[in-house]
Amino acid sequence: MPLRFDLTTISHFANPSIASGCIKLLKVAVSRATDSDSESPLGYEYGMLCISIIISCLDLCLLERLDELEETLVIGDKTPELPTCMTFSTIAAREIFNQLVTLSGIEDYEWSGSANHRRCTPLLAPQDALDLMNMLWDDRWFLLMDFGLSSIFFALFQYISHEYHSRKNPNGTTLYNQLYELIIRSLVAANKRDQSVALRILAECGEYTDWTPTSKHTDVLDSQLIMTAFIRQISQGLDSKALNLEPESPLKMLQFVALATDPGSQDLLPKVIECTINIGWSWLLDQDDQIELSPDLLFDALGMLIKPVHTPPYQLLPSVQAQIIDTLRSTDFLDLTAQLILRLDPTKPDITIVTFDCMLYFYQSLEDAVSRFALGQKFWDYVPVWRKFKNHLYTNHYGMTSVINSERDDHFRLCMKHWFLFARLVGLEPAIRNSADDEFVVNVRKQSTVMLDVKRWTGGLGAVLFPVLGCVDAIWVSLISEGSRRRKSLQNLAQIILHFYARISLAL
Repeated sequence: MPLRFDLTTISHFANPSIASGCIKLLKVAVSRATDSDSESPLGYEYGMLCISIIISCLDLCLLERLDELEETLVIGDKTPELPTCMTFSTIAAREIFNQLVTLSGIEDYEWSGSANHRRCTPLLAPQDALDLMNMLWDDRWFLLMDFGLSSIFFALFQYISHEYHSRKNPNGTTLYNQLYELIIRSLVAANKRDQSVALRILAECGEYTDWTPTSKHTDVLDSQLIMTAFIRQISQGLDSKALNLEPESPLKMLQFVALATDPGSQDLLPKVIECTINIGWSWLLDQDDQIELSPDLLFDALGMLIKPVHTPPYQLLPSVQAQIIDTLRSTDFLDLTAQLILRLDPTKPDITIVTFDCMLYFYQSLEDAVSRFALGQKFWDYVPVWRKFKNHLYTNHYGMTSVINSERDDHFRLCMKHWFLFARLVGLEPAIRNSADDEFVVNVRKQSTVMLDVKRWTGGLGAVLFPVLGCVDAIWVSLISEGSRRRKSLQNLAQIILHFYARISLAL
């Protein structure tokens, strides 16, 4: 192992037979461990050392074949503060990414030289690649450590692509599925340079992969390790001044972590939800496009965290329920929902409908998982903010233009409908109803006083304007609880009042 850290000796690793020997050693150890029912070799130091040697060997073989080895040695000499193997791994990851870009669309993904695109033989023999793939799959918990696996993933990707396209291997799709899951699992621990390679491989093999909503963890401990790694990766990645995540990484990690929860790891669920919401806020406030996300996928992942689709239904512990409610409140989740609603484009109704479906899926899952009464108790003081946003929607619907086209009308009706539905699902309906009634009474009682203050600019219409929104509150709250027989007449009445209010506001 010391040879990997010395510039004068590391070049000895530019030999594929070294990697082949380590793989064969691990294979023998795995067979013995299976026979004796003992722990996997990757759980021991020698197993990790073998993986480290394989990585160094593949890194150097790649750099040698691309005529980059001598230049990398020079760079290593100029940066003595960095471990030699890290310098080589960093440059190898960059070259692998460039190779993936260059070879995009070539089915067998053979190696190509940077200058003349010469063909080279694979770094791993087919049997060695298959053996390494099987070992990593059986011990995939190992990928939750940041080992710099770019060269291994590229070698496996090259092997599987060749098996699928050139040899027409009937197990090609299964191999693609396994590699896809291994790589997406590694993202929760990988550094930024390895994330870029991983994401590129995921993009290349995505069309040959069948990603299904099945459990992605092997047992309770694996679920705990995945969730802990995700929390650490997101917390460190979002807190740093320069975002330490590739733009697509949070979305891919969510895709994986949402299918890796377990009843035995639910104590970590509140923190995972907090990190997920922070991803949403970071994307919303991102000015430099450092995160790629969409609201529908965010809420879909949150819904699956609250109500898993990959395991039999189970009840969250009362303490976990309480922590989830506290997390939603402390992360201003309703504010996030409102901000995302504002971002919806009235000219893209299909996207709006999909987004609201995913939002509703989350809020319904939340209602099923925790007590609506407990939610209402925690969020009751949000009612004034809820009403302000509701009034904002009304103003945008009726007060911003004298002409209301059907597309815009349908959009804001949908926004208002769901904003009320979300309030009901988090237990705010009683507080909104009481608050609306109180506001209406107070406004009527103060009507004469208010008129004295606003008579100069309202032309005597203050008595009409101020009770209007309180009246509409009461009507719209009734809409979400009344039967269909009265709903249409209540809706028509509310629309008439709002139209009247909007026209007066425009005239003033």
